[in-house]
Amino acid sequence: MNFFKRYLTRILQLNSIHRQSVISLFSKISLTIFGFISTMYITHIAGPSIYGDFSIFVAYLGVFLLITDGGFGGAVVKRLSEGHDQNKYFTAYMSLVISFVSIVVIILILGNQIISTYIPPNIIFWLIIGLVLSILSSYAVNGIYGIGKVGIYQSARVLSDGTRIFLQIIAVFLGFGVGGLIGAYLLGTFVGCLFNLPFLELHLEKYDMDHLKNLFNFAFWIFLGSIGSSVFGYADTIIIGLYMQPADVGIYRIAFQLTAFATFITAALQSVLYPKISYWHANGQISLIEKSISRSITYGLFFAIPVCVGGWLLGDKMLFYFYGASFETGYYALIILFLVQIANVFMFQIVSALSAINRPKDNFKSTSIASVINIGLNLLLIPVIGIIGAAVATLFTMTINSILGGYFLKKEVSLDIERKAIMSIILCSLVMGIFVFLFRYFIGLSNSILLITVIAISGIIYLLLIFRLDHEIHNDIKDLATQFGIPWPKWL
Repeated sequence: MNFFKRYLTRILQLNSIHRQSVISLFSKISLTIFGFISTMYITHIAGPSIYGDFSIFVAYLGVFLLITDGGFGGAVVKRLSEGHDQNKYFTAYMSLVISFVSIVVIILILGNQIISTYIPPNIIFWLIIGLVLSILSSYAVNGIYGIGKVGIYQSARVLSDGTRIFLQIIAVFLGFGVGGLIGAYLLGTFVGCLFNLPFLELHLEKYDMDHLKNLFNFAFWIFLGSIGSSVFGYADTIIIGLYMQPADVGIYRIAFQLTAFATFITAALQSVLYPKISYWHANGQISLIEKSISRSITYGLFFAIPVCVGGWLLGDKMLFYFYGASFETGYYALIILFLVQIANVFMFQIVSALSAINRPKDNFKSTSIASVINIGLNLLLIPVIGIIGAAVATLFTMTINSILGGYFLKKEVSLDIERKAIMSIILCSLVMGIFVFLFRYFIGLSNSILLITVIAISGIIYLLLIFRLDHEIHNDIKDLATQFGIPWPKWL
């Protein structure tokens, strides 16, 4: 008990960004590891077809949630983070959410026969439940996030995802199939919402048309910009499902999930920095924004690049041993998707920063162009080269989005990439890659124990090299470790 109390005290003594980043990072690490292990079990037991049906549900739910949110979720977070008329903006937002969800649910019920031509009827049923649940989610999650309680927001996500993963394992073990996976997914969301509610200090209050107008002005561009994010997240899955079999969807989504491990640091930083950047921009603290963006990109690449190099060399064996022989066919798509995650490091931070500094119109311009190209390339390439085509389309258009977004962002803030640190990361990753290649060539990867061994050793080699080569990264991590009372060897 004293051990946990001591470390909790040290966490609370950190400044807000460091504290929230640490909480976010450790929660991401825990959930990523837990999620990977559980998915391995699920895919080994259920196979690619059931996992593919579940992925199709998640994709369609994401599209419908985009419609019902209408960009107002991002708008209310922005307005709440500014600290003015919070209760009124929150009430206006909830009235809009309830209205939009009601309309979409009615359309799904009345148009069931037509819609079921494209979406299986059992999935439509679950979609309706998910949309109704989204009202509670909008209330509990966006309210907490908007008022800057990032630690609570992150803790709720940990609880939500942890509950979902645990229940999905039980559902698969009991043989409930896709219905069990979907039901567990929704129950996890519900539990996360319940966790947030006691910490929500906002209350409903009468609002006027000015509050609605301000939300609409900001939400319109966020909604259009969010279409791009949804395209990157769901278009490939939906189009694969239309042209190919659910098993192909499952294989593609597993490959994508495996590569997503490369960007969990980026996702952790992004969730912390958005409300901070919004506050800094509102108060004219531009230098803090510039520094935070540069460092977040560096630390995103600090992990993404070595994971990419290792994934290229070990990806086929990772798919085979971790998920099952039927998933090994996704290796060539996996190679491309690792590059997607490197592009994602830039896009994550740039798109988030554009919204945070009140430039949703520029965000829309970049994402809309990329989204149109993405859909076109998916429709063109998936029927010809399958899931590899989906990976190529995602890589090409995510790179375009990053370039265009960076162009618009540089008009407002200085966007300086830390070239020296990034070159050190690339060099250390290449040396690590040489070790992995030699290990595989001379020793081989005949079982999962050898695979895990080479992953662990190569990770240690990379960290030792980068600590010796880049003193700034070394000092940042050393300072954070010592603040937690973790001994730091003098030879490091």
